[in-house]
Amino acid sequence: MCGLSKLLFSILFVCSILSVGRAQNTRLIHKLLKKEKDIAEILSSKDYDVQVIYTSIERKSGKIKFKDFYYNADKNYFYPAETVMLPAAALTLEKINDIALEFDISKHTNVRIDDALTRRIIVYADRSLNENNVNFSNFVKRMMLVGDKSSYNYCYDFLNQRYFNDRMHSLGYRDSWFLHKFDRLDRLDPLESRRTNIVTFFKTDVQSYFVDIIYLKRHSTTIPFYSVYVKKEESNPEDFYSYRKDIPVGKGLVKNGTTVNVPMNFKHYNKFTLVDMHEFLKNAIFPENQRVRMNLKDEDYSLLYKYMSLPPADSEFSEYASRAEYPDDYCKYLFGNRMGDPALKVFSNSGKGLGFILENSYVIDTKNGIDFFLTVMVKCNRDDIFGDDQPLYSQVGIPLMRRIARTVHASEIERKTGERISFNEFLDRLK
Repeated sequence: MCGLSKLLFSILFVCSILSVGRAQNTRLIHKLLKKEKDIAEILSSKDYDVQVIYTSIERKSGKIKFKDFYYNADKNYFYPAETVMLPAAALTLEKINDIALEFDISKHTNVRIDDALTRRIIVYADRSLNENNVNFSNFVKRMMLVGDKSSYNYCYDFLNQRYFNDRMHSLGYRDSWFLHKFDRLDRLDPLESRRTNIVTFFKTDVQSYFVDIIYLKRHSTTIPFYSVYVKKEESNPEDFYSYRKDIPVGKGLVKNGTTVNVPMNFKHYNKFTLVDMHEFLKNAIFPENQRVRMNLKDEDYSLLYKYMSLPPADSEFSEYASRAEYPDDYCKYLFGNRMGDPALKVFSNSGKGLGFILENSYVIDTKNGIDFFLTVMVKCNRDDIFGDDQPLYSQVGIPLMRRIARTVHASEIERKTGERISFNEFLDRLK
């Protein structure tokens, strides 16, 4: 597999980082990987649409320089699945910081979510179990640990569709859009996606808790008396779909057990380009390099770092304690098979859904004093029929991603010259 590393190092950086269209050298693949016929076939096949971005990091005179390499990045649409959770988490923490002083709230303040239409309670804090307090700090942890979809939905409710997209675009990620929660992906309702629920932050002292409980029994759909901030129900007045072109993907889809021979239209689905995804993680790890700084505290970044790299069973959440159900490589596709290596620390954001599997990661190798970024996407729907069977995640996607990861890591070790880097200061933030 040494050929793949040569390929990644040989791909030219031909346009700016936010550009989607880019000319790329694909002819070199077969030449470099001719001895690896099985991998060469997958890489060159349109059936799997492999896309890769790799960034090496140079440090000189206290300055950091990134060198980016692309292979088929954003050549075709892919469904980003749970990778949208990292920006949702970061924007949620930022929005709380923006209003924290005015309303005396924080990411640790208990919250309640009420359905905007029925006014029924969706989730409410349970103070009897400390680890299960309903607050945005725990929502962020769960998203980063296991890709918890309910936690993402609550963050989406707090942000709302318009704010989520406007803020991401103002940060420079203009080629991506975030249109829906993780509900009914087989039949998204564009109008429903524009509507977000009620989010109430409220006091947590014992007196107010029992007042709330009594009040809830009498008025089960009303906001508690002791609320300190209420994000009311909202509906985005702008139709984000009206000016978007159709995005037909595949050859057909299965509806009610019957195959319909028309491409699946992803116009109403999230889009998080590989370039934007890769850049967002780079800016989260190195916030001082952001073009537009986010209003995040050091403790916010530390929270993201810790739970992006922590095995679920090592967290404080008892429901993730079973390593049989939540193994250390849960949602870790690129380097999951190397979780036992104490020298390797991987901060990743991954997703899997509708036949697409992907992960973007920041990797630290303390033994060799190197670090780099790697983002890989593989389409695992070989027959291009959506919903007909289980996609080839474990048979094709994950093995290929891990071979690419191993090759890039080995190339980084070979490339590294001069003084090795110590990452103690960064890693101390995870404690």
